[in-house]
Amino acid sequence: MSVRRAKAQRLVRQAKRPVVELTERDIELLTLIALVRYLSLTQAAREFFPSTDRARRRVRLLFDAGYLAITLTASTSPNLLSLTRSGLLAVIERVPSRLGQQLRLAGPIRLAGVKHRLAITDTRLFAAHLGIACGLPLIRWSQAGGELSRERGLDVLHLDPDGIAELTGNRFIAAEIDCSTEALAVLRSKLSRYAQAAISRRLHGLWLVLLGGTERTENVRALVREAGLSGWALVLTHAQVLSRPVAVPDGPWLSDASSGTESLNTASGWR
Repeated sequence: MSVRRAKAQRLVRQAKRPVVELTERDIELLTLIALVRYLSLTQAAREFFPSTDRARRRVRLLFDAGYLAITLTASTSPNLLSLTRSGLLAVIERVPSRLGQQLRLAGPIRLAGVKHRLAITDTRLFAAHLGIACGLPLIRWSQAGGELSRERGLDVLHLDPDGIAELTGNRFIAAEIDCSTEALAVLRSKLSRYAQAAISRRLHGLWLVLLGGTERTENVRALVREAGLSGWALVLTHAQVLSRPVAVPDGPWLSDASSGTESLNTASGWR
């Protein structure tokens, strides 16, 4: 029997649905899934459970109870968790109405874009953990085409980041996920526009999260230096974004937001 077929057979709900009393952790998990549309089992385990086994058992119970849907990916990749309509309604009943208005079902999941989207979610979670570590809690997160991009006037510069984090104190950090598919010439042009965003104080920093190897990382770092954005634009490996507790990267966003580009000479390392 193939691995995929075995996984598919396990994704059959019990004939009699168990009665599950949703815990605070369950609500937090379901809320996050509804905000980002879907999570991997690995992400759920890392953020909410002490082990993958514990996560798997609880997710299975929520699946059998009808709160979660599970989508198979490749046989060696973790399953994707999304909400059923019952799960969505259960969460909306238990969270503030303003938050409930942001919650959605996943809709069709395009497997070709899963790696990129999961990395965006990883970066969103990194921003939340980082904000707590720095005493600058995450206030809002907006993805491509979202409200923060418009509010900060990035459309004028023809920029639409994969994500924007608004941290306490009017600090706005853009995030770009690099899957090594974008030509370096295209990235060079994009960085020149981010330099304009820095000068005009539309943004207070940029995180370039790289999913590629060492050569790609070095090439991107060279482009950042060429654009004069060392320190303002941070090149982060995916492993750094996933690390818990987070290591706090230096950058002008740690200074008063009104300082603009005066802090562009801040070291770009990790402290």
